[in-house]
Amino acid sequence: MLSVAASYVENLEAVLIELRRHMSPNAVIYMSVLSRWSMRRILRLRFGRNEYYRTRGDKSEAAPPRVTTYSRSELQRLSVLTGFRLLSMHGTSPLAGVLEAGLLWELGQWLGRAAPWSGHSQEVIMQVAP
Repeated sequence: MLSVAASYVENLEAVLIELRRHMSPNAVIYMSVLSRWSMRRILRLRFGRNEYYRTRGDKSEAAPPRVTTYSRSELQRLSVLTGFRLLSMHGTSPLAGVLEAGLLWELGQWLGRAAPWSGHSQEVIMQVAP
């Protein structure tokens, strides 16, 4: 579930439980979610778990979809609750969705490593627990 697709799922816990039921032992899943504490959300004073979110460049007149944002601790808890073992979790650039330019790419990557909670999204790799 790439490009924050997991944030569009209404009940991610139920989806992960169902996926887990159909996965073989030691299978791996990679997913991406919108970060609860991203710089984009903090600058816009958005602190709730849910929000209406438009992808950058979306100029449609349709109402934006409702998404769920996740903190790092929620993702850790969710992996255990659904029968997965967390292998890796890292934040993307905190500048994504705030100030994006090619020249700032390296700075954004550095900031993402320094303050992983502040990234636009969280990238998670989980393995089916034995």
